[in-house]
Amino acid sequence: MLCCLQVKYPENFFLLRGNHECASINRIYGFYDECKRRYNIRLWKTFTDCFNCLPVAALIDEKVSRQKILLLLRNYECLRDA
Repeated sequence: MLCCLQVKYPENFFLLRGNHECASINRIYGFYDECKRRYNIRLWKTFTDCFNCLPVAALIDEKVSRQKILLLLRNYECLRDA
């Protein structure tokens, strides 16, 4: 449903990748097992491919929306200015 909203309203609706969209994490927390039990492993791989295309952060009012990403970006700003 969220992907449909992203397609229908691309300028107003944004999906960001969280830590549970990582394949190794969602396997630990049962998403893999649920897909395997209800459907098939191919569906889980399709979701994982979709998750891999999601952005990890966004700028909102010129501020990075993910705190962990902000810390990483601050570390790399010195490389950009060099």
